[in-house]
Order: sequence, then structure tokens, then C-alpha cells
Amino acid sequence: MKKINLFISLISTLFLVGCSSNNNNNQEIETKYTSLLNGGFETSTLDGWTVEYGDAFIDDCISSKSTFSFTNDAKQNQIPVNQEGNWYLCGKGYDGSLACSRTGAIRSNNFVLSGNGKIKLKLAAGALTKSKGVGAEYKADTEICYVGFYLAKNNQMVARQTNEFFLEHTEDYVDINKYKNGVYSTDNFVEYTVNLSKYLNDYNILSFVESASIKNVLNENNLIYKDSYKASRILLEESIINYPTLKYFIDLHRDSSVYEKTTCLIGNKSYAKILFVLGLENKNYLENEKMINSLNERLIKVNSCLSRGITKKSGVGVDGVYNQDFNSNAILIELGGQYNTITEVNNTLKIFAKVLAEYIWEET
Repeated sequence: MKKINLFISLISTLFLVGCSSNNNNNQEIETKYTSLLNGGFETSTLDGWTVEYGDAFIDDCISSKSTFSFTNDAKQNQIPVNQEGNWYLCGKGYDGSLACSRTGAIRSNNFVLSGNGKIKLKLAAGALTKSKGVGAEYKADTEICYVGFYLAKNNQMVARQTNEFFLEHTEDYVDINKYKNGVYSTDNFVEYTVNLSKYLNDYNILSFVESASIKNVLNENNLIYKDSYKASRILLEESIINYPTLKYFIDLHRDSSVYEKTTCLIGNKSYAKILFVLGLENKNYLENEKMINSLNERLIKVNSCLSRGITKKSGVGVDGVYNQDFNSNAILIELGGQYNTITEVNNTLKIFAKVLAEYIWEET
């Protein structure tokens, strides 16, 4: 899954409402790290959004007006806006008094695409033509309002949505039924679906999975089982030679605890719980602890049931280092236990992958 953000460019007037990922079939546990903050502006403010430039966006641009009318309409017919929720972003201001000549751009928080990869949003206004009526001349591209979808890693725009269905009446009267029935559309919202499914299931983080057998490494180096960390150290040192840009090193184990201790039930789905292990005999363990603490806190924010916390090891009978002296980003994770199923392990790995990706993106 790739990290995405929204960028709204306002050249004349654009309304935006109810932007959300279309993933109704996903449980809440798997969407907490995908959230678009204040996507529908239901806070009645620009919370969660950052003004990039211009004077088009202020808190007074959030409106709750449910109808609009035309000044030259003798009957002052009230046409439904058809917003979703109570509030929406309105370039004309909350009361329609702001000048349409203002320009600017606003950006959402970064969020991870999920579900089926389709995002629904509603747009109103933002005409593509210079005048009304069929066959009117189109505006220059630099004058067009749009919602852009960008990859957070490189700010590359991968999709753009304009209000393609903007058609104002040309009669000298307003037929409210034609607006209600969708024949005409100006300041009333139209729903669009943007398909970003090809950006699913790819965090764009290159990884290397060690496939060598620890048992074979032990035998080849005349080591015994208690020397397993020495064997894995050999593989670590080889990996950094072959892949010198590696930055994070994760050692996955399974615990020997009972099933009830290593399993988490959320809704109707079971997950293998995660236990982070920190070796206190690594003289620089505080550096490793920073990463472990951050990952554990993020996991707890998704759901506290998923984490067994952090165990700190030192003294007689334990390794106490666990190769964490190899790199400050080296961590050891006990993922579930010997009685957990591969399905339960994979359920957790999907969540942890998002947590880890979020951590890596913010660190870089």
C-alpha cells in the first residue's frame, strides 16, 4: 500500500465534501493507519489540512449551507447542495460572500491507501469552461480547480479529479427540477470515484528476507544450538556486505507461551500478539529502545490487544544482546507462539507492516 495525500488546487471556486477510502468491508482494526484526517471537514475547520499557498483557504471557507440560489432568479428557488454530512469546503466562504477570484492550494495529511483502492469524493462548482452552455470554450489548464492524489514519498501526482459535470442552465429562468434531477449541476455536489487500486499492497520499501537455514550455518561453523545468535550474526554481516543500504534489521521469533497469552481476538478475527525484546547488555541499547518504544506505542494505538509490551533481558541464562549491537535499528520480535496458526500470524503482520512503514516514512 502506498502512502497518499490529497492536494486541492483552487483557481476559481471549488467545493469538496466527504472524501474517503471506499473500504466498507474492512474492520476498523485494519483502517486506523489509513485515515484521512477531517476528510469531510466535519470539524467545521481546516484541522488536518495544510494551506500550501494563496489566500483561498481559511476556516471561514467551511460551510453548512444546504441550499443555494441564483441572484437573477425572480423566485429565488432554493436548490439542494446535496452535501454529505453537515459541513463542506466552499471557496465562496461559509456565507457565499468571498470573492471567486481568490486562488490557493491545500493539502491533506498523509494516509495509507487500503480497502479496494477506490476513493469516493463529492465535488461542486469549479467549472471547466469560461462560459455556460454546451460547446463553451474550455479554460486553460492552469485555471482549472482540481483534487490531486500524490505519493507521499516523492510528491508525484498519480491521479487528478475535476468537476467534469458542471452545466449551468441557459434559460432565463431556473427550473429547480432539472437541478434536482441532475440535468444541470453547478453548486450542487456530484459524486466521483477515483480508482487508485494499482497503488495497493506496495509500501515502496525495499526489503531483503534471509532464507538461509540457521541450522546449516551452525553446522558449517561448528557451532551448537546455544550459539544461534552467533550464526545469525554471520548472516547479518553477509547481508550488509551484499546490501549496504539496509537500514532496519528485524529478527522474528515465536514464543513458547500458551495460546491464551499469545493470541488476541478483535471482533471475529484472531491475531498473534507481538512481544518486543530488548537486550540490556548491548551498551548502546538506549538507541534500539527508541525504535522499540515507538513501534510498540504505534501498535497500541491501533489496538492495545495486539501488544504484549516490551521485555528487557540481561543476566545469567539469556543472551542479553540479541545482535542489537549490530545496528541501532536492529530489533527482536516474538510474533505469537508455537500454538498460533499461520493465519493469525499473517493477520498481525498486515497490521505491523503498516505500523513499521509509518515509522520508516516519518523517520526518513
